[in-house]
Amino acid sequence: MSKIIIRKATIEDAKLLLNFVYELAKYQKAEHKVEADREQI
Repeated sequence: MSKIIIRKATIEDAKLLLNFVYELAKYQKAEHKVEADREQI
């Protein structure tokens, strides 16, 4: 079984986090509502 590690996000994680937000919005057919960019995250 894999060990799960939870940590605080870093500035390097911004691109990945924004991608998660966008993919969730896409799944919910709400991409047009995503207003964040990497600098805001």
